[in-house]
Amino acid sequence: MTSICTFIICIFRARGLTSIPRFNLPSDATIIDLSQNQIKTLSEFPPLENLISLNLTDNIIDTIEPDAFDDLDVLTSLYLSNNKIRFIEADTFEWGPEKLEIIKLDYNRMEVIQQDVFEELNFLEEIDLSNNRLNYIHPNAFRELKKLKTLTLDNNQVKLSSRSIKNLIIIS
Repeated sequence: MTSICTFIICIFRARGLTSIPRFNLPSDATIIDLSQNQIKTLSEFPPLENLISLNLTDNIIDTIEPDAFDDLDVLTSLYLSNNKIRFIEADTFEWGPEKLEIIKLDYNRMEVIQQDVFEELNFLEEIDLSNNRLNYIHPNAFRELKKLKTLTLDNNQVKLSSRSIKNLIIIS
């Protein structure tokens, strides 16, 4: 039996981009690296039916519009490390990415995690919130995440109750 794996990798690292290059992204891209740019706002991505990994690390992102990830249905890994994100709206992930397993939000400026931020991400296994300014996480913020295994909270000022973290590996 022969198996063929095809990945279309788009690397836009350190290109001085200030926004998502909407027209330069092939619709069949599987991995997109937009790290080390000057992207400030994440607005809606074009439909990318095969995208499984999106790297937005080392930008200056401070705003994520609620519909930014709606059309990234098979995205499994989202890297938003080392940006300037202060807050994520409760409906940011409401319509996607439905298959997300890993989200990296470390080294941002987040202070609060609301109850419903991650609620629709049923496949989420790993969340990294380390090195933020977190001082409050809603007690039910992770309640609906049945597959969540690892929650990283290093270098924050937050404490979680034992009822909000059952069966998790907490790194803090």
